[in-house]
Amino acid sequence: MLVLAVVFLVSSSSYAEPSAEWDVALNQEGIKVLTRGVPGSPYEEYKGITTVPASAATVMAIFMDPSATEQWLEGCRKVEMIERSGFYSQTTHQVFDFPWPATDRDFVIGFETEQTGENAFLLTMHDRSGELPEKPDLVRGEMPRGYYEVRQLSPDKTEIVMAQHVNPKGDLPSWMVNSLVTDTPYYSLKSLRSMVSDEKYADAAFVRDDEDVVTSVTH
Repeated sequence: MLVLAVVFLVSSSSYAEPSAEWDVALNQEGIKVLTRGVPGSPYEEYKGITTVPASAATVMAIFMDPSATEQWLEGCRKVEMIERSGFYSQTTHQVFDFPWPATDRDFVIGFETEQTGENAFLLTMHDRSGELPEKPDLVRGEMPRGYYEVRQLSPDKTEIVMAQHVNPKGDLPSWMVNSLVTDTPYYSLKSLRSMVSDEKYADAAFVRDDEDVVTSVTH
C-alpha cells in the first residue's frame, strides 16, 4: 500500500494554509479524513482526525518512541533517531514500503514540539533531507509541511489531528498518489488508537517543571 504518512503536515500557527476548502474523503469508525489540492503541486494534502481512549501523556509517549512508530504509522518499516534535543526537538530517518515496481522511499523529518495548553501539544514537522546522505536503494522524498496536534479532552480521552503534504519524488503518477492519501491517515490513526491500550504506555506521565511546563514524558 502506497504510503504518504511520513511521519508522520502543517498548522495555521506555523504557516498560512492554502485557501482551498477541505473535502471529506472518509468518515467512519470515529476517524475523519479530509483532503484538498495544494497550489503548485500535483499532490493533495490530507488531514486525519480522531479521538483515542487515553491521556495526552500516553499519546506523547508513543510519539516519542521510534520503535512504536514502525508499528502504527502506515507503511513505515524503519525509523532511526538521528538527533534528539530533549522533549521538544528531534530528527528521524524514516523508510516506507512502496508497492512494486516503485522504489521504497525515505524521509528525513525534524519535529519541533510546542506545548499549547496544559495537556495540549503541536508537533510541527520540517523536511531535513540534506542532513543525511541519500541511500542508493531508496528514493529520498520531501515533506514540505506537516504536523500532529494532540489535545486532551478528559483524563481518558485525547483528540489527535494528523495532517501532511508530501512529495514522494521520482516517477510516480499523481493520480496514483492522490488516490491513496485517504488510506494513510485512516490506517495510521486506527493503529494508533489500538496502541494506546498497550501496557507499555499504561503508566505514561508528564514530568513538569515549577512553572508546569512539560519537560519529558515517562512510561
